[in-house]
Amino acid sequence: MADNSFSPELISDTQQNSLNIKDFILKYLKYLPWILLCGIIGLAFAYTKLRYTVPLYSARSSMLIQNNQLGGGSASSDSKLGALFMNPSGGMNLNNEMLILQSKPMLKRVVQNLNLQTQYYSVGNVKSSLLYKNNPIELVPLDTAYANTSFALDVQVVDNNSFTINNDPKKHVFGEIFPFGSFNYKILKTGDLSHVGSEVPRFLITHNPASSVADGYRGALNVSHAEGTDVLNLAATTENKDLCADILTNIMAVYDSMNIEDRNRIAQITLQFIDDRLDTIKKDLSGVEKNLQDFMEKNSLYDVDAQASNYLERYDDYFKQQTESNVKLSIINWLSSYLSNKGNYDKIVPTTLGIEEPALAEYILTYNKLQLERAAALKTVPEGNPIIQKMDASLDKMRRDMIEVLSNIKSSYSLTAKNLKANTESAQSELQSMPNKTRQLLEIKRRQQIMQDLFSFLLQKKIEVSISSASTISVSRVVEPAVASYTPVSPNKRSVYMMFLLIGLAIPVGIAAIIELFNDKVNSITDVENLTQTPIIGEIGHSDSEDLPLVMRNNSRKFIAEQFRIIRTNLQFILNNVNKPVIIVTSTFSGEGKSFVSTNLGGVMALAKKKTLVMEFDIRKPKVASGLGIHVRKGITNFIVGNVPLDELIIPVEEVPDLYLLPCGPVPPNPAELLLSPAIKELFEYARKNFDTIIVDTAPVGVVSDALILGELADGAVYIIRQGYTYKKQIAFIEDMYRQKKLPRQSIIINDIKHVRGYGGYYGYGYGYASGKKSHYFDEQKKSLLSGLFGKKKRKK
Repeated sequence: MADNSFSPELISDTQQNSLNIKDFILKYLKYLPWILLCGIIGLAFAYTKLRYTVPLYSARSSMLIQNNQLGGGSASSDSKLGALFMNPSGGMNLNNEMLILQSKPMLKRVVQNLNLQTQYYSVGNVKSSLLYKNNPIELVPLDTAYANTSFALDVQVVDNNSFTINNDPKKHVFGEIFPFGSFNYKILKTGDLSHVGSEVPRFLITHNPASSVADGYRGALNVSHAEGTDVLNLAATTENKDLCADILTNIMAVYDSMNIEDRNRIAQITLQFIDDRLDTIKKDLSGVEKNLQDFMEKNSLYDVDAQASNYLERYDDYFKQQTESNVKLSIINWLSSYLSNKGNYDKIVPTTLGIEEPALAEYILTYNKLQLERAAALKTVPEGNPIIQKMDASLDKMRRDMIEVLSNIKSSYSLTAKNLKANTESAQSELQSMPNKTRQLLEIKRRQQIMQDLFSFLLQKKIEVSISSASTISVSRVVEPAVASYTPVSPNKRSVYMMFLLIGLAIPVGIAAIIELFNDKVNSITDVENLTQTPIIGEIGHSDSEDLPLVMRNNSRKFIAEQFRIIRTNLQFILNNVNKPVIIVTSTFSGEGKSFVSTNLGGVMALAKKKTLVMEFDIRKPKVASGLGIHVRKGITNFIVGNVPLDELIIPVEEVPDLYLLPCGPVPPNPAELLLSPAIKELFEYARKNFDTIIVDTAPVGVVSDALILGELADGAVYIIRQGYTYKKQIAFIEDMYRQKKLPRQSIIINDIKHVRGYGGYYGYGYGYASGKKSHYFDEQKKSLLSGLFGKKKRKK
């Protein structure tokens, strides 16, 4: 047996990396038609989605919350309470305001303002479009109770004056009253119906309670805070661009309106308290004035002397201070009672009305602000929510603190009242020394003046509160008015097409990756190179030619013929100019194409003017002769058993000059024993003597040992591997034989490669031909695009 002296030329790392990348691409190239098809299907799905999806528009606006913090404790209580009337929320919490803007009560009022409970849609063949402000028909309910019901009317316009409802063939005239459910309605025509959507206009009218519609729009509204400012950014998304702009505009208007209502509610409570006090003092003042008039008429007293007036002034001054102190004590007692009453726990506290106590004013201001925040929060969350419970705890603590502050103030005022009472009694004793009638007159006048001053004081406070409540100063200001987008914001056509295209491409690529992951067969030359050092002398591409199995004929310019010519050249290097070489051709299992390769390897040798003999030594399952259309009954087995001389068995192949075939003959029952016959050696000696090249087609070495026996008489061995057929684990068997030199000058031919289109174009074996170019080097049958992509191909056996 000759040595394995041939080794492939080393390839640089850069070239190897390039080959690996190409091999990776080519591995998936066979799936390219399906990948492209799925990509097109993905784009078709994207088009369908865009066709049937209702576009959405967006509007944006921003508003400044005038978050004026009140001053320090040096300001008077009246000025602070006046500021509370102007800005009932005091220092606003922007997070609370964001919740209020998105609250259900807020949106419910917006829905009612825009009459969104009833909506109109133009029904098309593909999708329905919302009609806003330009609906040509209008539903007019005749019963007020309908507001809390939900229903839908499918209105089919028959002509410009009549319509049908919900596929009922009965016609109705516009303006006609008709019953539906438990209520009566009529539909008015508000525009021209001849230019609406389709040839026969069809409309869908839906009605839902305002609260349900508000719930639906909460998800379409977004409120965010511009960091570092008191500006809130509002955005709304609906299927009608005018509608989303109007929603934002109305939200800002309703927000201002609700804040003004809060301010007026505080003012109303304070005014009610003042009116109650004015009524009481007015009655007392009327009684004192009547007493004064009666006393003067009865006693004919119209003046008093200067000394009596002096005594009386002192007495009046002390008594007035005592009365004011008593009034303040009365207010304090009333506030304490108001705060202690559980029925007032969720109400704001009215003004202190002249009690100059900054601490108390601060408490009332903070308490009222928190009450308003709690009321606003209750519009969005239930009473058992942790936020409400936390607010209730804070209110309870402030309520207890205010009661304690009022108790301390009461103690201080009580001491002052006690001292004033003593001074009043002293001045009164001085007056008593005056003549009785004069003293009585001055006392009545003093009481009149005190009542008059108190009445004037309360009246002034009432005027101040009324002016504050009548003010229309807004707590917010529009920074950017609501402006809707001119084009839809959803769906984004580019994103949808890209997403569905990627999905369409990813699905077949993923399936291909899974197939390749579990594919344990040889798919490329790289698979072979990574598993064995056995030299690869060539590749044979897949062919649908009708010339199979013999493609090597005179003047053949087919691509596959050129591949065999290159294999012939590489084989000469392996054989190292051995004279009259014997080359065995084997494989691991049947079906890998060794008989096809043997036949055409003999043909390519014969075309080089070498007398070539192909021996059909696969005596278990011969295919060479039948493939060439030669049907003889005698062959190698007849010679071995000594029945027929070799000259009578060798048959020339008519298609190729200098090519001869020694057929197998009858399949013997004991092929292994026949191969051990001495006649085998005689046969090979005869062949070497009479032929220039001998090609031996043997049985698969992975099944039987025939090739190993014949290898002892050969100069070279060609091992056939078939793409997509030979298992990768079989390469280890080939490598083992190569290392142990079980076959002479062992080399590999990769057969039936599907995607090789030219020499050196894919695998790095540079034979000097550019792949895919119309260089007219080969005669190849042209195929249609669909046939090339999807057509079934015959396989060489």
